[in-house]
Amino acid sequence: MFIKADLTGLYTEARDIVLLSIFLAILKGTAPVSGDAGEIKKLSVLEGDSVTLHTNITEIHNVDLVMWMYGAQRSIIAKLNGKSQMISFYDVDDGRFGDRLQLDNQTGSLSISDIRTKLSGDYQLRIISSETSYKTFSLTVHDVFFAGLTNTKEGDSVTLHTGVHEIQKHDVILWMFGPLSPDTFLAEINTTLGQISYSDDARLRNRVRLDDQSGSLTISNSRSTDTGLYQLQITNSKETFYKRYNVFVDAPEPGLSSGGLALICVFVLMIVAAAGIAGVCYSRRKYSRLKGTDEMKTEEVSEGDSVTLHTGITEPQKYDQILWSFGPRGSVIAQIPERTSKTSFRDDERFRGRLQLDSETGDLTIRDVKITQSGDYQLKLIRARQTKSRKFKLILYGEQLTQYNNSIESVLLLNLLLLMQVLRSQSLSVC
Repeated sequence: MFIKADLTGLYTEARDIVLLSIFLAILKGTAPVSGDAGEIKKLSVLEGDSVTLHTNITEIHNVDLVMWMYGAQRSIIAKLNGKSQMISFYDVDDGRFGDRLQLDNQTGSLSISDIRTKLSGDYQLRIISSETSYKTFSLTVHDVFFAGLTNTKEGDSVTLHTGVHEIQKHDVILWMFGPLSPDTFLAEINTTLGQISYSDDARLRNRVRLDDQSGSLTISNSRSTDTGLYQLQITNSKETFYKRYNVFVDAPEPGLSSGGLALICVFVLMIVAAAGIAGVCYSRRKYSRLKGTDEMKTEEVSEGDSVTLHTGITEPQKYDQILWSFGPRGSVIAQIPERTSKTSFRDDERFRGRLQLDSETGDLTIRDVKITQSGDYQLKLIRARQTKSRKFKLILYGEQLTQYNNSIESVLLLNLLLLMQVLRSQSLSVC
């Protein structure tokens, strides 16, 4: 009898301890309530890319609250009220998320843009309705090495080097490509299977080759469509290494026949003889009408001076790339590659030694401006989800040229019209 009573008391005490533990866990909000509690999904992305963590919710109005938490401390970073569809965002103490978070008000799915390695970790989803369910996403963000910008002319060959002298056993070398994001398969070497594979894309067929010793990629007879972002992935039994290359293929400007050039020279001489000083003044007055428009900003500068084209941004790290291009064909002349503070310039004789790029703001400065630098400039601010563009027109003028004669202006316009007719007829004959 004594032993039986003792066991009964021990059982009661143990039951109370278990119930108390469950109660405390519920108060802390950490106790799993449904079968989703133990579900863990592992994800792997590259630095600079975007990722979406899906809730799989189809009817948000049936959910009271969707809550996203981050890290071992389970800091709340985003909430969605399913009834009002009101969204709230929060950041951790070191501000690592910034404005990178986006929440879908129909599903509660969480998107993280322009992701960084410091955002690796566990993301816990808590869905509260008639019952509470949990899901954990274990996210790993891989570092990427950026090789910078490679410029080449259309028709030339370009080789992107892996930096590997000899491929090791069990190595897999994968090349991907895309105009803005490398999402298209190009080529692969799989040493385990002992095979080399190439893309079936008709644009690249028979123009892409891999070095079977180093895995370096060569593109022959390059075209303007080859411009874009190339990604190298080297995988072995120990690690995975990523490297990205920016390639720009410059297409030549269309030319004219010698006869057409001769006619142009004749009309140019006529214009110079008839218009003289008035020609420059007319051009200045005509283009100054563009000032103040939303589409293009006009900058006027005297020959030999310097001018700075401002991006207007204060946080360039928010953008994947900052590109400056010039002329009607949009030839890239300067850029800040993805997520770096390095600046690179195209080897163009017109701009050689004249360009300066501010690594903090992306502002472009052109020194000792000549007539060959006047024209249209375009700025592109590239992010994962959008690209912003701004246009600038640079006009060169002489300060002493301030008057013009209306009769001479009429002669100038007539000669310009004749010149346009000659150019059009010449282009038709070439075609």
